[in-house]
Amino acid sequence: EQVVVLDATADAAGARKWRVELVSGSDNSPHVDLVQENNTRDLAVEFIDRPLRVLYVEGSSRWEYRYFKNLLTREKDVESSIMLLSADRDFAQEGNMPISRLPRTKEEFAKYDLFVFGDVPSGFFSPDQLAIVRSEVSERGAGLLWIAGERSTPASWESTPLADLFPFRPPLALEPRVGASILRPTTVAERLGVLRLSEDDDGWPDVLTNLDLQWPRLRYVQHVPRSRLKPTAEVLATAEGIGTSAAEPSAAVMRMRFGAGEVIFVATDEIWRWRYGQGERYPERFWIPLVRLLARESLAHGDERATMT
Repeated sequence: EQVVVLDATADAAGARKWRVELVSGSDNSPHVDLVQENNTRDLAVEFIDRPLRVLYVEGSSRWEYRYFKNLLTREKDVESSIMLLSADRDFAQEGNMPISRLPRTKEEFAKYDLFVFGDVPSGFFSPDQLAIVRSEVSERGAGLLWIAGERSTPASWESTPLADLFPFRPPLALEPRVGASILRPTTVAERLGVLRLSEDDDGWPDVLTNLDLQWPRLRYVQHVPRSRLKPTAEVLATAEGIGTSAAEPSAAVMRMRFGAGEVIFVATDEIWRWRYGQGERYPERFWIPLVRLLARESLAHGDERATMT
């Protein structure tokens, strides 16, 4: 078995019909291809030229919110609606697609490719709104990104229509890990092309696992034992304790397919700590590829039948 990567470009947006063709050996070759009917495959490719659209709902103005929303608004190919639920009535909601209230109808939710829910109580949403979000993920292929928090996420989401959209089994109330932790990506993240934070875009910076430094350490990470993960969940990064008496590693960034869409749960809200003396480069390389991974699924979802490989 051999893996071959084919590169191609298109000069404009729109639908294309492409063909991949395997050319067998010459007539003088000792190897004969007995079945040549399976040597070609036609592909329908559609190029979409528009920004990714993100709805970010947050409960309070915590540190992760302050920097994460700046990353969204700064990205030129991301359009965002950002709603801070604890803001005063006169507070101007942020994002380049500002909204004054949460979406209520399926048509309003359908504008977005990705939903980002921070540390927000589930009670801010009606059962109908939550049911729409669930169907947007499972049927339309929209993405859902959870950013954990000490107050509400994921604890307040049990017994709601979105309770199934967590990559671990209930109870959803999670205890924090004891002591500080460092993050390490897994081979799954490498395969997906995310969590590549080093300068050469190929791996994890050594500075983030340097135990002699204080700023890479995350003080709050929710403990998700691997035994709690659902069978379809994948771990993109683990949290490891520091010291000989530290708790065993646990899942820190998890991904799970749900119907046509995908869900990612990040068990910490302290990625902002990596800004110390570094600026935005590490938080940006952490969050933006995850946003792209989840949002593109909505654009890629079509009517093609399932195929088994």
